Amino acid sequence: MHLTRKRKNLIKKITPRFLKRFLIDIYRIFFDSHNAGNRVKSFYSYLKWHLYNKPFNKITHASLINGYRIIIHPDSDSGVADIYYPREWHNLTFIRNNLPERAFIIDAGCNIGNRTLTLADKISGALMIDANELSLTRLKENFELNKVNLDNYHIVNAALGDKPGEVFFTDFGGTSTQNKIINDFNPDPNTKAIKVRMTTIDEEMRRTGNPECHFIKTDVEGYDLQALRGAVNTIKNNPIRLIMFEKWKTVPIEDFISFFSYLNWRIFAIDDKFNKIYSRDIIEYKRNLFAEPGL
Repeated sequence: MHLTRKRKNLIKKITPRFLKRFLIDIYRIFFDSHNAGNRVKSFYSYLKWHLYNKPFNKITHASLINGYRIIIHPDSDSGVADIYYPREWHNLTFIRNNLPERAFIIDAGCNIGNRTLTLADKISGALMIDANELSLTRLKENFELNKVNLDNYHIVNAALGDKPGEVFFTDFGGTSTQNKIINDFNPDPNTKAIKVRMTTIDEEMRRTGNPECHFIKTDVEGYDLQALRGAVNTIKNNPIRLIMFEKWKTVPIEDFISFFSYLNWRIFAIDDKFNKIYSRDIIEYKRNLFAEPGL
């Protein structure tokens, strides 16, 4: 049983801010069916992380759904949920079930590489892009931990958009998954930010020799549409049958629909049984969405 939007909104309404995250985590640990048979251990891991590892600056490890492991650092939120809950089990299982064997993929906004590692036993390689240099250092550590050969993994330190250039990128410390592009070279004076190179997926694919690509994932904190616009040639010229992207509330669903309609693609969400849902009323409120060829 997933934590539905209705239940999540109820938690938000009736609890103070500092309790919201705790209650959502506890709900997932004890009531999500994907955690069946592992709830007591998961709760212990949850408490240990928050009461020992994080306060005393101790690293720990988490297991992914394919048995691979990642290093969790106490200065970041990267991969923390994987310690006590099979994070994104549903989406990642759907991707695994729809990837051809030995596929080459693109992970845009790869952070510490945990999503690509969840697929690493099925794929032949990847183009992995992130603007946080420390994230890419830790990504390499995670791949080494699992003895994954990086020869066919192309790792790029850059922000992603629809054209090359330079942008400011926030620096919340560690490998925070909340880091994002700040527009117009005008960062909030209260927010630490660094200037980084911006590139496009098309450009980085060209640099790597345009390997045949089968899947794209974008998670670039509200900049997914721009990143996808910078991947049009890659989408058109490869046997890609699935894209996963993140839609922030600040970006109208119509903008994504218009973009994918231009490519003769359509957007969908998936339900608990992996059925595809194309209803606009549903996809408008989903954060993680998919797209596939065909209107």
